Amino acid sequence: MSLTTRRTILKGLAGAGAAAAVSGFPFVNRLALGQQSLKLGVVVPQTGPMALEAQEMLAATQIAVEDVNADGGVMGRKVETVIRDSEFKPEVAKRKATELVEVEKAPFLVGAIVGFEGIAMAEVGCKNDVIVSFFGQNFLTVKGKMCKYQFGNNLSPYQTAAAAAHFVTEQKMGKKWHMLANNYSWPQMFERAYSLVAKQVGADWTGVTWAPLGTRDFLPFLPKVAAAKADVVFITTWAADQVACAKQVQEFGLAKQARVIHSITELTFAEAAGAGVYDGFYSGMPWYWHLKDKYPAAKKYYDRHLALRKRALVMGPDCGTAILDGVPLGFANAVRRGPIGLAGASGTGLQQVVCLIDRLGMGISQAIGVGGRDLDERIGGLMMLAALDRLADDSGTTVIVLISKPPSPLGAKAASRKPRKVRLSVYWAL
Repeated sequence: MSLTTRRTILKGLAGAGAAAAVSGFPFVNRLALGQQSLKLGVVVPQTGPMALEAQEMLAATQIAVEDVNADGGVMGRKVETVIRDSEFKPEVAKRKATELVEVEKAPFLVGAIVGFEGIAMAEVGCKNDVIVSFFGQNFLTVKGKMCKYQFGNNLSPYQTAAAAAHFVTEQKMGKKWHMLANNYSWPQMFERAYSLVAKQVGADWTGVTWAPLGTRDFLPFLPKVAAAKADVVFITTWAADQVACAKQVQEFGLAKQARVIHSITELTFAEAAGAGVYDGFYSGMPWYWHLKDKYPAAKKYYDRHLALRKRALVMGPDCGTAILDGVPLGFANAVRRGPIGLAGASGTGLQQVVCLIDRLGMGISQAIGVGGRDLDERIGGLMMLAALDRLADDSGTTVIVLISKPPSPLGAKAASRKPRKVRLSVYWAL
């Protein structure tokens, strides 16, 4: 057989194989070969106790989508995000995921900070042959809930607990262990892991003090923890529960009696708790920050995400105006300084309100333009939230005014969340 003949046969086989593959591919690949853009369905709890973590996930998603699109998209198609709020409720997460697949025709779903959200989204993905990627840990160990379209980007509770327990052993922190935790499936898996490692290394496992999920007052539970007289106390809580617990553990003085190990934490929790609250604690982390020192791509991502975490402001499309600390950026009017801070998703509207305030004899502290698309469903108000946080931290601002064209429902909900440190009146002008 000649080389030309072999090529002819291979081309024929490739053509037949491609046709068969497209007809037999799951929904995700068939849609990717079409002419429309690829929609990435994002379901995260933008409201509820984990809203701060949801913003972190949205920032990372934004970076990833920008990189993919800059590199030509997926199979030549641009990716666009369609964001939905799970409200930290499994039934809502399932309903929103179903809407994204059946109405928006999204062939990919991402999100789910906790396991029950991941389980709800995975049911939709498995039913519709749609790929689902999620963050929650405990979903990875739930039997009978897995299918080939599911991907987890986190460690399992057993891996995380084993790492913490072996660290305690290697550092010779003590042989008597206890745990304080919220009482639901995720911390219950940590209990099994800690007790197992305790047997392996000869430690005395004294049990668990359970607090209900959603606890904000841990002080009634801390005397029982102290009564265990443990050398090491593992704390397995998350988000707002962990922030509250950390503050009260310090107030109670438990860290002076025992080594306190947070099974897993995030930098946002320490920031929310305030300076000094996490001093003296040990904590597991779901990521390794020194990768940036070795890999240029990791350094690039780290710098971009850090800028978003520091709430670096982006003047998006259609907004070429801002006044920061009296310094104009882009087009700006000369107006009085004063106590009114503004954030605008409409450059013309922002300037008009600034001028009206000046005409009435008052002044502005900051005027932050974020762009008209920021309150779109696909963006979810990322920069408006950053502007709100910036204004809330500004000692010269006593009143906040938000300005926008009619926002999407998701954008409105996101921007309606008060800043973490807000002590001000907030007004919205449409």
